[in-house]
Amino acid sequence: MNMTLTNVTFNISEVPSHFARIAALNEIACEVGYANLSFYEGQAALADLYVNDKFKFLWPRFCPVFTRTINYRSQGIGSALLVKAIEYCQHKNYPTLTGILDPNGDRDRLTAFYRRFGFSVNKGFISLVLSPSPNLLHNDVFAYQSRRYTKHYT
Repeated sequence: MNMTLTNVTFNISEVPSHFARIAALNEIACEVGYANLSFYEGQAALADLYVNDKFKFLWPRFCPVFTRTINYRSQGIGSALLVKAIEYCQHKNYPTLTGILDPNGDRDRLTAFYRRFGFSVNKGFISLVLSPSPNLLHNDVFAYQSRRYTKHYT
């Protein structure tokens, strides 16, 4: 069974003014990644960004005769989730999006990843000043990344 990544869809669930979760779902509606956002006193924080590296596909589900482990990392899903998170925060008029780099992750790779989207990285903390208008992209880097991933994952 061919599992193409272009079939990834996104679902946003929220507890207004407290929490939002953006889930990346594959073509059989299983979650393969997510971005968790938390909101406190008018500020937005990226609490977690994760893409599954060991998704186990079972077919058929009720009595599996076929199993396959699929790695969804390095396919652009994390970038697409971050684009969705930034757009969500812009739409809700949050002035900044902040977060903390995973202390167990590859610091150099994570730093490069967030900087591609215009984040400033300082001593393990990330921060992005968002545009005051949700219709205006905050910088050319994000505009490029947004167009690049939106065309693949919409």
